[in-house]
Amino acid sequence: MLAELGAVDERNELTEIGGELARLPLDPRVGRMLVAARAEGCLEQVLIIAAALSVQDPRERPLERATAADERHAKFADERSDFLAFLKLWKVFDGKLEGACRENFLSVRACGSGAIPTLSLKPRSVR
Repeated sequence: MLAELGAVDERNELTEIGGELARLPLDPRVGRMLVAARAEGCLEQVLIIAAALSVQDPRERPLERATAADERHAKFADERSDFLAFLKLWKVFDGKLEGACRENFLSVRACGSGAIPTLSLKPRSVR
């Protein structure tokens, strides 16, 4: 896998990319996404995708309020991609986490312990 990511060369020696990945406290595949995103100028967007891949889905759908949950979740939907929906969700809730999560049937625990805090990383966090 490390060779596929460009982290080691044909002699299994660490490459420059491998050195960058070694400094990131992440799964190497997610780290490689971030390194490539920085190079392509889209780190902020890929941070959100990386966070989404790292946690459980924050959407909740209580049986007794399923219709209301579906209606609230629909405003984040994007027919092109679940990741684009996650990006919309982040943009709405940046800085308004707990109340917004409850109001929109999103797990406060999942939002507070996983994806949403990860999203607060600034692009300069990956060097």
